[in-house]
Amino acid sequence: MNATRVRHLENVLKLFDKARKDEFPILPMDIFLRRYFQAHKFLGDTDRAWVSNKTYEIYRWLGLLDHLTPQPHTWANRLRTFFAGDRWRSQTSNPRLPYHIRCSFPKD
Repeated sequence: MNATRVRHLENVLKLFDKARKDEFPILPMDIFLRRYFQAHKFLGDTDRAWVSNKTYEIYRWLGLLDHLTPQPHTWANRLRTFFAGDRWRSQTSNPRLPYHIRCSFPKD
């Protein structure tokens, strides 16, 4: 794992949250990522692909990650849970967790 990639991943996640809350509440992630990478042209193709894939994967499993991440739910803590190992992935088959948490879907 490359420290530069992880730093940019955390930066993307923080900036995307901020943009969605403050300026553009319906901003799609792909448009945001395109703008981010245009502003950070020094990132290579493999770095961009890695950051994009991990960004989508983290957002896909955000509900489960939030359930397993200790408080406060900051992006640094979520990334620590995500990269700490596959323990969080094994929770997708934990019958003691409600389905909406296991699948990372809204409750209703």
